[in-house]
Amino acid sequence: MYQPLPLKCTLTALLVLTAAPLLAADEETLFLGVQAADFQYEEPGLMEENGGFIGGQIDIDSPLNRSSQLSLDGELLLGRTDYDGQTWGGTPVEATTSDWIARLEGRYLSFRQAPVSPAIGLGVRHWEQNLGGAGGYRRSHTYYYVPLGVRIGSGDPERLLRPTLYLGYRGLLGGTVKSQLSDVHPSNEDAENNLTDGYGLVAELSSTFRVNDRLWHLALVARYWEMEPSELESVEIGGTRIRVYEPYNETRMIGLQVGVAL
Repeated sequence: MYQPLPLKCTLTALLVLTAAPLLAADEETLFLGVQAADFQYEEPGLMEENGGFIGGQIDIDSPLNRSSQLSLDGELLLGRTDYDGQTWGGTPVEATTSDWIARLEGRYLSFRQAPVSPAIGLGVRHWEQNLGGAGGYRRSHTYYYVPLGVRIGSGDPERLLRPTLYLGYRGLLGGTVKSQLSDVHPSNEDAENNLTDGYGLVAELSSTFRVNDRLWHLALVARYWEMEPSELESVEIGGTRIRVYEPYNETRMIGLQVGVAL
């Protein structure tokens, strides 16, 4: 059975992966920005959530040499969604949830000055939900994954209309969904379901350009996750022991990012 790495260990590994070139490279670039995104999560036939998110973005690009670089890409988004679903007994439920999503991804890019540049890395995504209304509870989703992708085009800071396109695949290493079912009733046991099968896709159209000697970054990003049903977990609910799982689900997000180099 898959046992996920602690979240702190993964974040530490990503920071270590990026720290060395940040100290040694001559042309590292740090972008800080904001992002607004439209979000949709769906468990087909069971429930869906829709809403908007807004938050901060950080991008660090650190060349190793003329042909390769390391990059660190992170974000923290806050939002509220409209929940339309049902209870375990089938009773329809409509509620509002408050959510936050954090993502950190480190990538190694080779042939960075070529028209097509492949990339590989390590990433972690964490989503916290607070399901409101009657029978609501807290739930968290954590994914550990390997991002694989290609960057098409090298861009030109002196020309706004010369963007680059990044296309990526995210292979799931593993993950967990934790459901705080004791929020519904103190006698309930909390559930922790392991995720073993899923993938993600990403497409990013971006442009880095110069305004008054300051570099700016503008990007349109589309992300997609597809998760197969989780492993079963045995928990006690209302005095009865049952086996629960996370059903098949899909997540879609389209966002606009604006950042400036420091």
